Amino acid sequence: MIERLVKDRIVGTADEGEALFAEAKKFLILSYTDSDVSWNMYSTRVDEVWHQFVLYTSQYIGFCQRYFGEYLHHNPSNAPEAPGRRELRPSTFEGFRARYESFFGEPLPDVWLDGRSVSLSHRVFNDNAGRSQVSVEDGMATLAGPAAGLMS
Repeated sequence: MIERLVKDRIVGTADEGEALFAEAKKFLILSYTDSDVSWNMYSTRVDEVWHQFVLYTSQYIGFCQRYFGEYLHHNPSNAPEAPGRRELRPSTFEGFRARYESFFGEPLPDVWLDGRSVSLSHRVFNDNAGRSQVSVEDGMATLAGPAAGLMS
């Protein structure tokens, strides 16, 4: 899977791919251990790695079974409400940061801050990208529109 991330220019190096893959697994751990919270995915790049992991179906299923005893579904934020699903507490970025740092005992890495980790050399898939506008003033580019909220 890491080779695919490099080939598709989602990451520049295998080491970067391993680091993002580790963050995707940490997100799965937090989602599983805090099952009363609906953790939002706060990193476009980590989310793309998760998408790639899910595409490697047998490895993803094996990982989920081994570490969680069940398959962890990827539910997009725009997925319709499932009847009978229990109500989960909504998450915030600051709540996510606090939980991450408390659980893993380390600061939240910059890969969770798209504004610091997304660059022109990395390919990122985002449904909102076409709806955003970039303006440049005094040599500083600013993103405006729906995807701007992803650039914390």
